[in-house]
Amino acid sequence: MRFSELKDNHEPTRYTPREYVSWHDFKCYGHLPDGSYFGIGEIRDIDECWYDDFFLVDAEGRALAYAYEHFRSVAMPEAAVASPSGKSIVWLAEGQLWTWLYNPKREGFASFEGHQVHVPEDVAVADARMGANGMVDVWCADGSRYQYACDADALLAPGERGPLLCTYPRWLDWYALECRTSCDAYFKACAEALPGISGLLVCADADSFASSEFPDGFREVRFSEDCDCVESYMLAGAKLERVVLSAGVSEVGQCAFAWNRSLRELVIEGDASRIAGWADDAFEDCPCEEEYLELRRKAQTE
Repeated sequence: MRFSELKDNHEPTRYTPREYVSWHDFKCYGHLPDGSYFGIGEIRDIDECWYDDFFLVDAEGRALAYAYEHFRSVAMPEAAVASPSGKSIVWLAEGQLWTWLYNPKREGFASFEGHQVHVPEDVAVADARMGANGMVDVWCADGSRYQYACDADALLAPGERGPLLCTYPRWLDWYALECRTSCDAYFKACAEALPGISGLLVCADADSFASSEFPDGFREVRFSEDCDCVESYMLAGAKLERVVLSAGVSEVGQCAFAWNRSLRELVIEGDASRIAGWADDAFEDCPCEEEYLELRRKAQTE
């Protein structure tokens, strides 16, 4: 079922904080295979103030872990569901998709690790649906579609040769330090978990990565509309076969795609006049270099 059909899919129950013996009201949104349940209740902080939080409760009703340190700044879930494996919890709140993942290092859902699933260009999420395979179909307000592999924490966009892995922005580095160690390690982990990934969708403010560390299956790279610059040497020496530069890309740096000796398909969307200012060696020693230089010459003479 779509999340919109599960709106406010909670039922009243109760929980007890570990340090207390009293019981408190709790809105249960769902259960995990071990009998624990998740949802919203009021928690007392160190200042003895009570506030709403999203947290996990064990089968006996004792609070285990908390998704947020300051949950009151985040909208209440319209619907929340667990993946079939029980390794992730996903919810929709005011156009944003959120997730909370099982942390194998801590052998459970750790406190304060819930985070937003970043959708390219910050487009609002209109609806979602959890599949039996743990893939979440995501419908956005602008008509775009994505899939979210919740257990792998991988948002996938459609590509010409297969799904493209969406990059996360730098402002999620705190999460990267805890769970991913580096952007390259994240790419590798996602490629291992989801072998059908064919490349990347690079979003604005993406964390830095090394093209030399690309998984073997990464053959296509697309830049989202909100990504305005391809930095020098960014994808030099990779094994790309297809590059799509959206209309938002206004600058391409020196040797940005150089020495991609399988790169034959180059797609430049939007106004071609902007190519005039791009680096002349951006596609050096690529099969598409001659095509690119011809486009650049035309842009400079028009």
